[in-house]
Amino acid sequence: VITEKELVQEMQAGFYNKDEDTLTPFMYRKEDVEMLKTDKVFRHPDNEIEELKLDQVKIELEDALLTSKDFAKTNYPAFLANKYICILQVQKEKVQWNITLVGLQMATVNIRIDAITGKILNHQQINLFEQIKGGM
Repeated sequence: VITEKELVQEMQAGFYNKDEDTLTPFMYRKEDVEMLKTDKVFRHPDNEIEELKLDQVKIELEDALLTSKDFAKTNYPAFLANKYICILQVQKEKVQWNITLVGLQMATVNIRIDAITGKILNHQQINLFEQIKGGM
């Protein structure tokens, strides 16, 4: 049996510098922390990065991950995830977990969870093959 805590083997956190519009990521692996290359933020110019106040977060990563896996199992039963991308962010003044489940069948399921209440905010499945085919 693997617990959700054991599933999270590495984590990345970023420091946003508003004056320079740059992000410095830090990679956490078990006991090791590595500072990665600072780079310009990739975003739409109209989207402002909102400050994340960690004391507002009530739903831990492991709980959000478990919620997203259970939700996907119920709502997307044919979907088989093999990787999880979890982002804690603020969008439109709402603290949320943005969790993307990457599947074996060239698809992703994206689930957004309120990081204060644990409520599912929205979800969608994206077939990557259809996205590529539609873009050609």
